[in-house]
Amino acid sequence: MIVLTYNKKVSGVPLEKSKTGSVNSGKDLREKAWEHHRNGELAKAESLYKILIQTNPRDIDISNLGALMRKTNRTSDALELYKYWIKRGVCTGGLLGNAINAAIDTREVDLAKQWIKMGKETGNNVYKYELAECRLIEESGEQDMALMLVDKCIEKTRNIETLLAGGVMYAKSEKNLIALNYFKNVLEIEPKNCKAIANMITIYRDRGDHKDAESLISQIESSVKDDEHVQASIGYYEL
Repeated sequence: MIVLTYNKKVSGVPLEKSKTGSVNSGKDLREKAWEHHRNGELAKAESLYKILIQTNPRDIDISNLGALMRKTNRTSDALELYKYWIKRGVCTGGLLGNAINAAIDTREVDLAKQWIKMGKETGNNVYKYELAECRLIEESGEQDMALMLVDKCIEKTRNIETLLAGGVMYAKSEKNLIALNYFKNVLEIEPKNCKAIANMITIYRDRGDHKDAESLISQIESSVKDDEHVQASIGYYEL
């Protein structure tokens, strides 16, 4: 029941609606596609993403279409999409990050390594590619090496993303005290972080720390309780 931080977040942000309300322009089509995506209307979103990519391809549309394909269990299709566009020079951070995750999921290890190297060489948000490398090593079964590298990554770049990744990796290795510490560090930065809260509830439940679990749950605001990850963890705790 640990809430993984990898692969869950769909790239992209909704753009402002035009004053006309028309869906004829690329901007409005993009907004409409993202609205369908957000609302779980994935077939409609996919159709619009494909129109956008055919008429005026942008990295955000390619990235979102790939994320949608992965969400609907078509990771191999997503990988082919990413390969096609990366070969054509479309390899911005968000797209490349999604592509690396798709390569890891499909066990395209050499390709994942190649793209991680490419990402690091850009010098932008290098920690994201270091986290991807940690995941690649973890997936290969080298747990201790992966944990050592994620600790180093956190030492260099201490933010919500690295701390969550560290917490998840340590929880998966059943080193729950270290995982809890990382998740608590997240809450010091962002007290309403749903993934950290959900993971903490799960760990408390697995450890039999009912007092701590109930204390945490009692402090959660209603807006946080509405989160799907938090709801799942509370449901797991109450089993």
